[in-house]
Amino acid sequence: MADNSPTRINSAQLTPAAAMSKPTNTKHIRKLLTAAAAVLALPNYQAMQREHNAEKHCARCHASFTDNTNGSTACAIPHVFTTSGSYRSGPYIECYPSKCCGNSVELEEDGPGNCDYINLDRLGLCYDGYHTEDVEEVKGDREGRYNCVNIWPCKIVDEECVREVLDADDEPILHD
Repeated sequence: MADNSPTRINSAQLTPAAAMSKPTNTKHIRKLLTAAAAVLALPNYQAMQREHNAEKHCARCHASFTDNTNGSTACAIPHVFTTSGSYRSGPYIECYPSKCCGNSVELEEDGPGNCDYINLDRLGLCYDGYHTEDVEEVKGDREGRYNCVNIWPCKIVDEECVREVLDADDEPILHD
């Protein structure tokens, strides 16, 4: 006669602690560690790591970067404003139009010449995106292409770019 009674399951068999209390298969772990060490020793893997960690030059902002430091806001280029096109807006506000983005971006100063910029924190950046080594990518980018105001092509001296990196954290850049 067949036994139709339900099979009893020991609840200790279902817990993670029970699974962890079993002896570890050290032979399997050693094989995995040996395989990982073999991959790390491969010349192709080492070349990939060197390339990934190699310092590169951004063709847009001229900063140095690596693949590890590149991100969606890594390349940050501030606006450049003109003093020759400035005008008064009310009795105390001086407005400086952007040389890079035109009148769509204006820096407002509370009292001409005192460097008290009242809208600087709201202006944002002229360009904010990924670094690139690709000159053609910069040329084709609508928002971050070369404009010879704040986004310049590389200037090479002794096989190295000597363009200044414009710091977005500095005071606004004003030119005639």
